Amino acid sequence: ADRFEIKRFGYHGISVSSVVEKLKSSRKLTPRVVICHLGSGASVTAVHGGKSYDNSMGYSPLEGLVMATRGGNITPDVFVVLKQVLQAEDDGVLDYLNHESGLKGLGGSDDIRELAKREQMGDAKASLALDTYAYHVAQMIGAMSAGMGGIDELVFTGTVGERSAIIRERILSRLGFLDLDIAKRANASCMQPEDITLISRKARSKPVFVVPTDEQRDIALRTQSLLSMS
Repeated sequence: ADRFEIKRFGYHGISVSSVVEKLKSSRKLTPRVVICHLGSGASVTAVHGGKSYDNSMGYSPLEGLVMATRGGNITPDVFVVLKQVLQAEDDGVLDYLNHESGLKGLGGSDDIRELAKREQMGDAKASLALDTYAYHVAQMIGAMSAGMGGIDELVFTGTVGERSAIIRERILSRLGFLDLDIAKRANASCMQPEDITLISRKARSKPVFVVPTDEQRDIALRTQSLLSMS
């Protein structure tokens, strides 16, 4: 790793920082939190004791979940196969994995709203794409929870995480074994909230929140802090 500078960097750190600060200020931060940043790029982060413990992205944003146009985790030799099938150079394969895979490759669209509409009309590919997306997010939530020895709280953020009740419900339907249960009415009415919003059943579930991320504000505050030190 040191010789080639290939390390697991992880991504979406600024978004996670923004969410953690909001949870802290509202006294809702628990010891073991899993944060799902779901947008065109998507990752799951384990936050232990207020600090990032693990992240589903690694050396590059290609790693981890199935995303809008990224395929997520693949077996390394798939790169060689794609190079042969596509008759492409290395950059061409990377472009394909970054921009033609994921939801777009599975369902023909990178827009979850479009896929949801097509699923309602009986489109099997759209249904497969949405199921695969939700499955991989739920799987990663389970993995991050195991890494921390449990989970006290789940958070959805990012464009999809904040706006798509369908995706949130699809993910949470797989997580009852972690005592995470959705309140369907609260979830359905939660669309890009301005503040921290609870979407779980208070009496039957560990807390599940939708938290709007504010990466621009976090960047501005960090920049201001650095400038004040100079």
